[in-house]
Amino acid sequence: MNLLFKLILGGVLALLLGLAFSIPLLISNLKPATSIELITDVKYAYFSDQAFSQNISGLWRNASNPQEHEQHLISYIIVLNITNHSDKLAYVEELEAAAGPIIIVENGAPQMQNPVVYDVRTIKWFPGWDQYWSPHESRLVALTGIVDVYETVYLSLTSGSLYLYGRVEAQPSGEETYSAGFGLKQVQLQAYGRDFLYNALISGNQLLQIENGFDVYVQSRS
Repeated sequence: MNLLFKLILGGVLALLLGLAFSIPLLISNLKPATSIELITDVKYAYFSDQAFSQNISGLWRNASNPQEHEQHLISYIIVLNITNHSDKLAYVEELEAAAGPIIIVENGAPQMQNPVVYDVRTIKWFPGWDQYWSPHESRLVALTGIVDVYETVYLSLTSGSLYLYGRVEAQPSGEETYSAGFGLKQVQLQAYGRDFLYNALISGNQLLQIENGFDVYVQSRS
């Protein structure tokens, strides 16, 4: 009986000793996840209904053809102002922009009806572009492209009223967690013939310069 008691006691002491060493390690590995606060605002949006001549193969639309007459090639530039409103270095991995007559956000995701533009860029690594946002840094980035839309969608531009949406996803440098920030607004577009503009960014004596595929700089005219 004494031997059995000693064996049981030894096992209990070994278990307690093991827990004493392992619990601090477990607690150190259960540190709270790091998050960052991101703010996104659409500051500028330009849309143009491209009219290509018959000599531009592939892009010219035959107005006398009923099907082609309903198609519009729209080029666009959407500029987002992205701010890392935290004390952590942020690594941006995804950019998203949309424009359309109806956009709502549910559970962090946009719900759209007949969007004019919906552009998502997943960027794990982009040559020449700095994906790191310093703490409390704001930068302008642009999503540009050209899309083919039908007449019913094109009428969203000519109506003058449009929703603009922007979103960024990033992670704290060196962390595995992700954070996102989005902005949504309804705006009135200025129409100039086949061109449509929303501008809350620059004045008449300034111009936009796009570099490295994404970065936007505001320059003063000389």
